[in-house]
Amino acid sequence: MKKICIIRHYYYIRDPRVRKEAEALIDKECEVDVICLKDIGEKSKNSINGVNIYRLPLRHRRGNIIRYIFEYTLSFMLFAVVVSFLYFKKRYVVIQVNTLPDFLVFVTLIPKLCGAKVMLDMHEAMPELLRSKFGLSKRHPLTKLVELSERLSTQYADCVLAVGESVLQLYMARGLGRNKAVIIPNTPDDCMFDYQKYNRQEARNSGKRFVVISHGTLLERYGFQVLIQAVPYLKQCIPNLRVIILGDGEFLDSLKKLAQQLRIQNCVNFMGRIPLERVPLEISEADISVVPIMKDEFTDIMAPNKLFEYVAMRKPVVAPRIKGIQDYFDDTSLMFFESGDHEDLARCIVELYHNPEKRHELAENAYRRYERMRWSVTKKTYLKVIEDLVG
Repeated sequence: MKKICIIRHYYYIRDPRVRKEAEALIDKECEVDVICLKDIGEKSKNSINGVNIYRLPLRHRRGNIIRYIFEYTLSFMLFAVVVSFLYFKKRYVVIQVNTLPDFLVFVTLIPKLCGAKVMLDMHEAMPELLRSKFGLSKRHPLTKLVELSERLSTQYADCVLAVGESVLQLYMARGLGRNKAVIIPNTPDDCMFDYQKYNRQEARNSGKRFVVISHGTLLERYGFQVLIQAVPYLKQCIPNLRVIILGDGEFLDSLKKLAQQLRIQNCVNFMGRIPLERVPLEISEADISVVPIMKDEFTDIMAPNKLFEYVAMRKPVVAPRIKGIQDYFDDTSLMFFESGDHEDLARCIVELYHNPEKRHELAENAYRRYERMRWSVTKKTYLKVIEDLVG
């Protein structure tokens, strides 16, 4: 039985990408250990669907640059000790490190020297994220340091996974060889996000309301404020409107205050973070889904999980024109609006409200594109990469 370790500086239960990868390996009769962070109320060690979870006594907190440096440095030391200890106990053949941060891949140094293969799953482009979050220039010393870290990390790994073509081109421009890179899109587990499990006729909504949904981590760059700003206009055109926002994050209080200022709190429902298993049900009861990302150099290359989750559930999607999304979908499959423009977003939603045929057409066209990259298809590529590393 192949023994594989996955390392992630986040919480396992909240990370759909890591969960589907780990469970795909279990289905191939591998023994899988995941080393991750420990959330409130979680055990230090347990097993979920056959995956052994080892949790470090550390939580992820957003903050200033100093906070991130402290957290990443401490976690690097803890991950290095734990993975080295477990390696000598279990002798992993492959160790997969999921970013961020990129340099976390170097915690595998001792196992790699002893023969383990190392795969780096790049969730995001760290230099672009740093500049977007903290407003640093491309010439800032910290930006240069992070770019160097990314380049060294991709060179060190035996294989690199990227989430899309646009971000892969960035990695390649900074030194990643195409021969060691593989694209694994952020498509959801299609056993969980299966529209056929949900009967629209029996949904709680039952056609009494017109529901617009958006979900994810509530950060300013993800643009939920644009959706809220569109609601006053939408209320004038859609009398039975209901806007559902799922998730939590540091921007939640600001979003609630904005809803109060616009006097729309009666039709905007902040549901907070819910278990991943419940998300498909909420999506199934919506009429339109929205990906309101604010475009900048970081978000422009994103192809977010929630986009594919909406498509998998055969819901029409309104999304901004950004490269990461247009790598996969065009105007025949999504309704595009200009990022940050709440009036344009409202226009798109109202147009779809009055045109059920177009809603259906967009959802069906997007789903046909999605079928070629759904997880049941792309996991074969993922498992093939593991097999090639093992040799």
